[in-house]
Amino acid sequence: MCAAAIRWAGFKEYVYGTSMETLIRMGWPQIRISSRGVFEHSTGLPSSSNIIGGILMNETDTYFCMAV
Repeated sequence: MCAAAIRWAGFKEYVYGTSMETLIRMGWPQIRISSRGVFEHSTGLPSSSNIIGGILMNETDTYFCMAV
């Protein structure tokens, strides 16, 4: 949902840390539609968005580990 909202809002860039695959491995339930998939299938929108993943994941992953 966040990726779709980002595309509709026309954000220039979307940056995230922890990947969906990592969250699944940790036991966090997910709807298995990746942000990249949402970006690839969004058409006809007036702007484009860059997606950058894995930023500071060594730090963000830790927070998800602590919450499980």
